[in-house]
Amino acid sequence: MLVVDNLPVNRELARSILEPHGFRVLGAEGVEDGLAVARAHPCDLVLSDVCMIGGTGYDLIRLMKADPRLAPIPFVFITSTMMNESDRLTGLGLGAARYLFRPLDPEALLTEIESCLREAGRIARGDDSDR
Repeated sequence: MLVVDNLPVNRELARSILEPHGFRVLGAEGVEDGLAVARAHPCDLVLSDVCMIGGTGYDLIRLMKADPRLAPIPFVFITSTMMNESDRLTGLGLGAARYLFRPLDPEALLTEIESCLREAGRIARGDDSDR
């Protein structure tokens, strides 16, 4: 799983929630870095903030959906700043599987991620120890 967020604390929080449940987590701090990591290390899901330095999560999803190798990867937005219905509809309209708002209970985040993985026909928690 790739977590893209310009704040290290948010990347580490995601890692601390996901890794104990068997997910391998890669981190990236922005659009360019996220795209490079996604291209170099195929992943099962991208969890991305919307507001980042050097571009937005909207920019990242556009670039990923334009790349045939990356387009099928489920993309989930998680944000604490872009919280109105218009923002949510923009993210979903760009192809995001989910648009989540912080703060989010860790178990709720895991449930949403697992749902996205199942919907995409990818591995969910407990199905495989090598993610």
